[in-house]
Amino acid sequence: MILAPTRELAMQIEDEIKELAKNTSITSTIVVGGMPIYRQIERLRKPKHFIVGTTGRTLDLVNQNKIKLDSFDTIVLDEMDQMLDMGFLPDIKKILAGVRDNRHLLFFSATLDKNIESIAKEMLVDPVHISVKTGQTTDNVEQNVVRHTPEQDKFELLLDKLNEEGVSRAIIFDNTKHSVKKIEQKLLDKGHKVVAIHGNKTQSQRKKALDAFKMVKLRLCWQLMWLHVDWIFLMYHMSLTILYLKVRKTIFIE
Repeated sequence: MILAPTRELAMQIEDEIKELAKNTSITSTIVVGGMPIYRQIERLRKPKHFIVGTTGRTLDLVNQNKIKLDSFDTIVLDEMDQMLDMGFLPDIKKILAGVRDNRHLLFFSATLDKNIESIAKEMLVDPVHISVKTGQTTDNVEQNVVRHTPEQDKFELLLDKLNEEGVSRAIIFDNTKHSVKKIEQKLLDKGHKVVAIHGNKTQSQRKKALDAFKMVKLRLCWQLMWLHVDWIFLMYHMSLTILYLKVRKTIFIE
């Protein structure tokens, strides 16, 4: 079982499993909120090698006896730091309480603070700590800051960079849903292929945006997503320490 903090991340993890499992007998399914639970129950009727889900929907299905926790020998908690920040610890503990004692438990986290260390000591037995070397990730990412004057328009600077740099695939972040919609329309008017995702989108619309991103050049977001891209454009100040993406180049437009 693989647990993720958001529906979008869970969907992407399951997509990766399906890709890796092509031409094999390995099976998987996803259990997340925002989607019809009866369809997920139907898919669970057949045994699966992998179940990917969010904690809330997973617990719903456990309580309905549709998921048997003692049948899993490995539990993966992805983006553990984000799960704690989002208040999922009580749900995590309930899920782990139903798993057999000799289970294999893996935590993945972009940061390692005292809270995670404390929880690891509580939940893990003789844990092995594997970490990326300090600075290794950011050393491989080229970072540029483009500052604009009062006479300059941020959007025009963004367009210049998109055209200059030969961007093949990128995510553009802004800090409000309104500004994301505005930039999306402007980019569409300029002939760019772009999809937007934000909190006002339904789950169906978010999934369509995720699927469409495989075919379009740009994606606009007002919150962080887990994606593999070459470029990130930040239209407002954001610390790179909270970017969980595989990325080649980052450009700040301040």
